[in-house]
Amino acid sequence: AIVAKSQAFDCHDPDVSGPDIFRKLIPMATHLVVSEYSEEKAKLLREIVELTDNKSQELE
Repeated sequence: AIVAKSQAFDCHDPDVSGPDIFRKLIPMATHLVVSEYSEEKAKLLREIVELTDNKSQELE
């Protein structure tokens, strides 16, 4: 006895698949560029802090 009958559907239909789970993701290239920028910014800040600390020690 047949208990269930198959039904055709479109897996790309938002009513079937729900909202796109990747809509808020950024491209990997963008992520890498932002990461590189953050590292360069942190490196610059570390250099400035080191120079400031050295000058402060000279003044003491």
